[in-house]
Amino acid sequence: MRILAITLAAVVAAPGLANAETVDRTQVQNGTGACQAALPNYEGNIRKRPLAISNEGSSPAFVSCSMKSDDYYEALNGYNGVQLSNRGAAEANVNCTLVAGGTVPVNTASYFPKSIAVPAGGSVVMPWDPSADNADAPFLNSLNWSCSLPPGVDINVVFTNIEEEVGAL
Repeated sequence: MRILAITLAAVVAAPGLANAETVDRTQVQNGTGACQAALPNYEGNIRKRPLAISNEGSSPAFVSCSMKSDDYYEALNGYNGVQLSNRGAAEANVNCTLVAGGTVPVNTASYFPKSIAVPAGGSVVMPWDPSADNADAPFLNSLNWSCSLPPGVDINVVFTNIEEEVGAL
């Protein structure tokens, strides 16, 4: 019993075993599950497909998206974004705003507007990166987007890469 106690004490006191480990993981949600028309008058233009939410109308429609997130305030959201596709015959310009935070325990929200051209018949990722878009500061947990979708444009997925400390390994 004394040998077991000494062995356990040596393992606990060993250098390097108490270091915290950072784990990166990416959460992805299809547009159909994460997004909806922002107002009832946009509903007539919006179609929820299995793999995307689409504007099938003849005028732009606003769509709001919210990422399912862990209730873990200390999680650092790194590279985040929206994947868009364009079923139309001409390039389409899409405007979106990332709204980060705004939930308990931090009730302030930060807004990060952005525009991107989506080529005809193509797709792009509209990224938000802490280095480029937030002066190297991580985005607060709770990610939401508001996008103005032109006719023929889809939101395929919304995503985030989360870094979190998980303790000693």
